[in-house]
Amino acid sequence: MAAVTATQRVDYTSLTNSRTPTSGWMTIGMNSSGTNQNAQITFPALNNIPGPIVKVELHIEWSYDSAGEGFATAATHKTTTPYPGGTVSQYAISGLSGTKNIDIVAGWDEANSFVLDLRSHSTSNSTSKGCSKANCYLIVTYSVFLVNDQPVAKMVCNTLPVHTLILKHMVDGSPVTIETYNFRTVSNLLTTMTGADASKAVAKSNNSSSYAEWKAFNNDYSDAYGWASTGGALSDHWIARKLDQKGFVTKVGIRNRTRASLVNGPNTLNIYAISALPSAGTAIADITKTLIGQVTSMPGTTSAALTEITTALFDGTVSYEYLLFHCPNKEYGSSADYIAIGEIYVEGYPDV
Repeated sequence: MAAVTATQRVDYTSLTNSRTPTSGWMTIGMNSSGTNQNAQITFPALNNIPGPIVKVELHIEWSYDSAGEGFATAATHKTTTPYPGGTVSQYAISGLSGTKNIDIVAGWDEANSFVLDLRSHSTSNSTSKGCSKANCYLIVTYSVFLVNDQPVAKMVCNTLPVHTLILKHMVDGSPVTIETYNFRTVSNLLTTMTGADASKAVAKSNNSSSYAEWKAFNNDYSDAYGWASTGGALSDHWIARKLDQKGFVTKVGIRNRTRASLVNGPNTLNIYAISALPSAGTAIADITKTLIGQVTSMPGTTSAALTEITTALFDGTVSYEYLLFHCPNKEYGSSADYIAIGEIYVEGYPDV
């Protein structure tokens, strides 16, 4: 499977004909007097082509104008380009009208304007001449690459994204990712909380003030410094936090509290993006949310165990301001039907 190509037309900037009239026409061929009538066509530099150039062709059209004009049916009338010197490109001409695409294998330039010289390849006299009403242009074929789902040329003309660059190419008409680059240093998107920051975190419930919500974000996962919910239906325990700054998430870490027994860490964790902090006590079913990550088979009975969560949804293309962590069950089977989390951290980079 190859990358898809596209074409772009490039018009000439000037045309000089050796036979009168000198502009607006192309007369190519040896006349009966032995003059090799030619046309010199100037094209601009090919520096605005939106991708790597694969091929350059000269599209030329000739047509009958008056009696005796038009190309005769003869293979002796050909073009040589570029002129003088360089690689020769030739094509046979026949008939009073027609079109040809000539592969320009050399002579074109991406940095400077250039001139293509068209003349007969024959050295013998002929009464036939070719006239065209200056209908010629270049057809440039180039490879199509995409950056962040936009053509490379468009991205070059605009400011590149400051956080993530996704390089793609077209395969069978569809964009396929080649590589994703993140340009920022990943850091913790949550500052260490204290009781004074309690408004940034909320939960369905807490066991007591000793296990308040903010203690899940205070960089301490000992038993006295973690969050625990009250007992009840294990499908409805959640805790939410406003990030210090809206950011692109790359990793979430969940640490069990340090405890010899009744660790009660989650076995399954759902991570949701939300638009605002819900009120304490709100049922999970009543919260508008978007699932962005899930982890199962967590070591809920293991003291201080760390689970780090990465997901394809943490791809650096969508930023979040509020996250909700939903614990639908716990590992430890006891009469104390609550969930406990020692510490939560979120890594990524700010959306600025």
